[in-house]
Amino acid sequence: MIDNIEGRGHADLVAEIAVPLPPRVMCVWLGFPESAAAQMSEWADVLGMVMSIDVRKHLAQIEATMNEVTDYVLARIEQLRGNEGDDTLSILIRAEEEGDRLSNQEMVNLVLLSIVAGSDTTRLQLANALWLFAHHPDQWAALAQDPTLVSAAVEEILRFRPVTFKSLRYTREDIEYNDVLLPKGLFVEVINPGAHFDHSVYANPYEFDIRRFGEKRIRPQLTFGAGPHQCAGQFLARAELEEALTLLSQRLPNLRIDDTDQQGVQWKPPFGAVQGPTRLPMRWATSAVTV
Repeated sequence: MIDNIEGRGHADLVAEIAVPLPPRVMCVWLGFPESAAAQMSEWADVLGMVMSIDVRKHLAQIEATMNEVTDYVLARIEQLRGNEGDDTLSILIRAEEEGDRLSNQEMVNLVLLSIVAGSDTTRLQLANALWLFAHHPDQWAALAQDPTLVSAAVEEILRFRPVTFKSLRYTREDIEYNDVLLPKGLFVEVINPGAHFDHSVYANPYEFDIRRFGEKRIRPQLTFGAGPHQCAGQFLARAELEEALTLLSQRLPNLRIDDTDQQGVQWKPPFGAVQGPTRLPMRWATSAVTV
């Protein structure tokens, strides 16, 4: 993907990098052929509508796509059974606890969840990261100079500009917090990023600093949740972000927003479950292009 754009000196990095990366990774992770990546991307777009504000008008399309994914996964299970590899679907096929195995439908459900949870979120988080670095060129240069900073950089990105800004919780009993009673049976929206800018937790919280999480004893960010209710796909998401940012910082120096692009940066509507750029025209320095 980077080879296709590096010498050009400019591109929409959402379309060229952030969108195609997650389905390719998901195919490898699930044990699907690489040729299924484009189909995976289409499935993710439709299934992601389940979290849209106008979900009702998309129900027929969502149901049809769920049926299509189900048929594909069931066929893939039969192809892999007895010939399992080291991919996730093969591991699920082999999984057994006290003689109990996952049913085919349970495996289908896990794949459906993976497609929904691991596509739009990752592409938008990567887009958020690139947008951040375009506005903090010193941090991009620091990452390019020292790739070992990438793990700390990803944590700072997740703290400073997370793709999700709230999580839904249900009170199973009365809870009193800071003299406020939350009665049993209440749905509570927790705005996690509010904690990310707490001066008592993070020094200079409004400063984007990719070295921050290299410090000892610093509190973790809450984008993936905390305690028993954490994002199951967080390690795959981190791996994708770390790999992408390491390579991009090495090969796209002097990264910045392309101010000459007439359409400009475009954003996902602010009332959805996830946030980030849907279009991100950028420029960078190349040996062949003066920018």
